[in-house]
Amino acid sequence: MSASAEIHPGEIEVLIEAMKSIGGGELTRQAAENLQKAVKATYLNDKKSSISIVIEITKSNDEIVTLTGSTKATLPANKISGAFFVNQKTFLPTRNRPDQTVMVFKD
Repeated sequence: MSASAEIHPGEIEVLIEAMKSIGGGELTRQAAENLQKAVKATYLNDKKSSISIVIEITKSNDEIVTLTGSTKATLPANKISGAFFVNQKTFLPTRNRPDQTVMVFKD
């Protein structure tokens, strides 16, 4: 099949039927779920997401091939952060400024 070969509607239907049949429809269900997660993550975070669908084909015998599928979503990570001072003696983070003068008030 050359790079310029046309794909006809019947061939597209074969792909769709194969996707729906792998694992009794589980591959398609998982791919749809991953698509929803990716769209939601991109919409809420304004960052790129992607989904991958992989179909591996192995020959079982002279008449049969086996299609095995997997899918995954690559989502933007939500990072949780906080600002800290660095203690120059221990080089450990601290919420309070290490060299800050502590004022003691007497009643």
